[in-house]
Amino acid sequence: MAQGILVFIEERDGKVKRTSLEALFAARKLADTLQEQVIALRIGTGEPSADFAQYGADKVMSAQHDLLNAYSTEGYCATVVQAVQQVQPRFILGSASSMGRDLLPRVAARLGVGLAQDCIELNITDGQQLECVRPIFAGKAYARVKPLMIPMMATLRPNVFSLGEADSGRSAETVAFTPELNSGQIHATVKDIRVSEGQKIEDERAGEFSAYRTTGRCTGRCDGSFTRCSGCRMDRSPASGGADRKNRISNPLYRMRHKRRHPASGRNVVLKVYRCD
Repeated sequence: MAQGILVFIEERDGKVKRTSLEALFAARKLADTLQEQVIALRIGTGEPSADFAQYGADKVMSAQHDLLNAYSTEGYCATVVQAVQQVQPRFILGSASSMGRDLLPRVAARLGVGLAQDCIELNITDGQQLECVRPIFAGKAYARVKPLMIPMMATLRPNVFSLGEADSGRSAETVAFTPELNSGQIHATVKDIRVSEGQKIEDERAGEFSAYRTTGRCTGRCDGSFTRCSGCRMDRSPASGGADRKNRISNPLYRMRHKRRHPASGRNVVLKVYRCD
């Protein structure tokens, strides 16, 4: 019989993500209503940077395997599925972070259940039914979703659910979990993560370049409406007075076009990135 709430804990560089603690605290509130336990599932070695018991966990499953030292969708998915099959939880919660959006839909597909994405509110209705509120149509409306299959899965929008005060009086049981994995199951892994400092990015293939962001088309007057103009290197259309467009853009490393809605005018603007000579 399904019972309890399983929360997937995301860790980056040995640090527990705050969004996972938010999901853990939200699970604690639901578990108090159901009078069931909360199980935190973490994948990693060593001691975690946060005490999960203080944020509502009754049990901590620590999954460890040589193939899980670096993030891989196949390895993490197989690990979570095996943990679910062992625990048989009623609910599965996680954060709608980049990892959560990549991992948990695959877990739901493997389990053959539905998934409520990017939820901003969780409630218990009709005894033990999970009701999720999620925005739709770019936040113009809200949908109330009730998953029908068990385990019921949902991801929580980051920085929406409150993170309460840590309860230092709580304790949790820690259980080691070793999933059954082999190298044939994993086709892609994360080998390296590079973090840029400021706007400078060092790349072996491209050298050093800067990213210039504009809020519209350059008029050629450099009136201070741009983050940095640097001699009007941004794209200038003929409508804005840019006649010699080819001469003003020298050796572009790459061109990136991306539409973004301007917060003041509400109109779409185009962002472009060119090489800094």
